[in-house]
Amino acid sequence: RGEAQTLSQAAEANLLKWREINSLSTDDDAVRWAAIKSTFSRNLLTGGSGESDPINRITGHMNAFTVGLEKIEHAVGNSTLSQDTLGHLQKIIEGLRAVPVNVEIKVQPVEQASPDSMPVAISNEVSQEGLS
Repeated sequence: RGEAQTLSQAAEANLLKWREINSLSTDDDAVRWAAIKSTFSRNLLTGGSGESDPINRITGHMNAFTVGLEKIEHAVGNSTLSQDTLGHLQKIIEGLRAVPVNVEIKVQPVEQASPDSMPVAISNEVSQEGLS
């Protein structure tokens, strides 16, 4: 009813797992649930010695590095919107180049009606095959 609710991490994980079991997950739910499971797996590797343990700190840094590599792998493996857009634009440009366009511009000197008027008459005509 307009009130913001914040779930704890455990409650969120339980809700996402319940949705997955009951086939109620959305795409966003599935992505979030996969991220939670991945984080849980990495946390299992670090042990529970706390931040004062140098081995735990090194392992944490290595895990952060691994997460960064996974993100790079995901980004490289998926086509970006800009690549798709460039492909579409290239097809459009090739289609436009295939259609011949004739442009004719005529400039004729005329007698000046007043000092502020143009000393030439300009007219243009653009035609394209199949269109008039």
